[in-house]
Amino acid sequence: MSILRVIPPNEPFAREPSLSSRPSFPRSSSRSAWLTLLGAFGLLILGCVLVWWYATAETRELRALPDARRIPLFQRTMENLRNICDPAAPRSMRDFCHNEADLALRFRECDADPKCQELARRHLPQPHR
Repeated sequence: MSILRVIPPNEPFAREPSLSSRPSFPRSSSRSAWLTLLGAFGLLILGCVLVWWYATAETRELRALPDARRIPLFQRTMENLRNICDPAAPRSMRDFCHNEADLALRFRECDADPKCQELARRHLPQPHR
């Protein structure tokens, strides 16, 4: 098999087929690409929903407690914040106060009380530059 071919002068030059005469890819491959992209996007959305669901599970469980158990727990958490953590928690108690503040913000009773939110946010870690 040779790389070069000698063409006689009377033979017409063979050109490559033009784009219009080339076979086109079947449309099903385009459709399958869109379906694959749509499936990947759906899995991404599902993953985000699952992460959110698991991240908020503790809050949902806490809010689902009966009033007889939830209200005393909320009151005790607020007492801890006021008596132990306020005005400034000692260095050895900072983690405890962070946890208590995070817990207080999960109660629906704290949602309606601006004083509770302000007290709890004071004891949460603040971003630094």
